[in-house]
Amino acid sequence: MMEINMRFTQYPSALFLVLLSSGVHAAPFTLNYLGQNIIQTGTTFEGTTIGGLSGIDFDSVNNQYLAISDDRSQLNPARYYNLTLDLNQFNRNAVPGSAGVNFTRVTSLLTPAGTTFAANTLDPESIRLRNGQLFWTNEGQRVNGGFQNPTVREANLDGSFVRDFSVPSYYSPSGS
Repeated sequence: MMEINMRFTQYPSALFLVLLSSGVHAAPFTLNYLGQNIIQTGTTFEGTTIGGLSGIDFDSVNNQYLAISDDRSQLNPARYYNLTLDLNQFNRNAVPGSAGVNFTRVTSLLTPAGTTFAANTLDPESIRLRNGQLFWTNEGQRVNGGFQNPTVREANLDGSFVRDFSVPSYYSPSGS
């Protein structure tokens, strides 16, 4: 017995292979289609045009979702929405409708100076909530013959700027 223990101590990869081949298998993975809702172009909420929602996250503390608008501050200032979803009311076909979607709040995302973003100065893409703070991304874009680099930002729930994270240069746009 001591000889076996010494072999596993001397050759940890042998122990790994023994454990790997122990016959533990994961349950089969399945997906179930829950449905969809297509919010019609031009739908408004609290004076803003909803549309181009590109990122969504679930707030388990408040049992609601956060969705960031892909509007580049063209129609309204950059923003995110709070909403609830009742998946039991979702369509099982491609007919536009918003049954089960209830927007409850809209919040503007602010610059480091505390102002709203000027038109076409960002392209919001994703949003995450962690420990009561927002993290959102701007994918970057071509601007006035040049490029705007992508950003990852932290913000308070009121949309106010907290900080930018460093994004490696290989994510910066280039080319034609």
